[in-house]
Amino acid sequence: MKAKITTQLLAALSPSTTTYEVNDTELRGFQLRVQPTGTKTFLVAYRLRDGRKNRYVIGRTPQLTPAQARDEAKKVLGDVARGIDPNDDKRQQRREERKPTLEVFIDEHYAPWARAHLGTADKTLARMRVAFKEHFDKRLDSLTAWQFDKWKSERLKSGLKPTSVNRELASLRSALTKAVEWELIPEHPLRKVKQAKVDEDHRVRFLSDAEETRLREVLDERDGNARAARVRHNEWRRQRGHEALPLIAEGTFIDHIRPMILVTINTGLRRGELFKLKRSDIDMEKRMLKVRAAAAKSGKSRFIPLNDEAATMLTRWMDQHPAEDEELVFPGKDGAPLTNVDSAWGSIVRAVKLKDFHWHDMRHHFASRLVMAGVDLNTVRELLGHADLKMTLRYAHLAPEHKAMAVAKLIRSV
Repeated sequence: MKAKITTQLLAALSPSTTTYEVNDTELRGFQLRVQPTGTKTFLVAYRLRDGRKNRYVIGRTPQLTPAQARDEAKKVLGDVARGIDPNDDKRQQRREERKPTLEVFIDEHYAPWARAHLGTADKTLARMRVAFKEHFDKRLDSLTAWQFDKWKSERLKSGLKPTSVNRELASLRSALTKAVEWELIPEHPLRKVKQAKVDEDHRVRFLSDAEETRLREVLDERDGNARAARVRHNEWRRQRGHEALPLIAEGTFIDHIRPMILVTINTGLRRGELFKLKRSDIDMEKRMLKVRAAAAKSGKSRFIPLNDEAATMLTRWMDQHPAEDEELVFPGKDGAPLTNVDSAWGSIVRAVKLKDFHWHDMRHHFASRLVMAGVDLNTVRELLGHADLKMTLRYAHLAPEHKAMAVAKLIRSV
């Protein structure tokens, strides 16, 4: 159908059972499409210089009048005459609209990858959701260094420690590195964001000889108290005609706490690595323990030799609790990984009267004793699973004799 597209024509046109179009008689390419629903849409039909045909949607009535649509059609046809495809802008706009927000990226893109490759995925994802919640509705490609420099300042002003702020930044930095690799954004928005300044006097808390002796005494007392409690409970049951429970034999672990503590002191395992340790990770013949990549904080596997005490603790515990090879060494409820040992550990710390000492400090204790025994820092780094030597250098001051020997080499013989 051909006719001049005017306001009067719009009023006269009625929808049909099928879609039909009106070609304007004055401006070639200007069209009006009428759908069975009654929707009327202004279009421009055009041919590019390479011969390709296409159409451009201008808009609908009543938002646009025929006169307004005609003016827009002239602009579009002018672009076509200059070799510009008017649909390029719309394609680009659609591509921009499809770019994810930070929230969508983390939930739909990064989270599945993190859970497959990072041992601390859930903890890292939870940290980002809390720390960067205010930025979650922002499109990934709109994030800027200025936004996160401002965020960093606000977090520090709120009283958060610089180390905590840096930990949050590091988690987002790693996630956005993947966004760059996957070509979701052209460049890293945190590339120019510096870490918060941290006091380099790193906290290194380890047990003194007296504290370690007292810790071992408390573990012995705890076992003895549990055995005595079982005897008393059985007497209580006997008096009431109940069957006695099995006695806890001397040398038998009352629970998993003692072997976990002594294994940690002798291997430097992180708590999460210990919780995820499998029987198949332990090679008693080679006296070697493997930290799997899936269980390691760094995402990289490493091997730790087992000394006599660590090997004995693991052997006795696994003999006391026989299970299939692929089962966890220290399983929680229903065989699932443990999530914490806070209650038992807290009571032990109070009994030993340890001040400012946490479970993770047993890892410091392991590293500190190695350094004080003369083990070189790079070997300590490998045993701890540090990505670089920077983290391990916090223990360097514990080996003053090495510095003294180095300075002594400057003296020339006379």
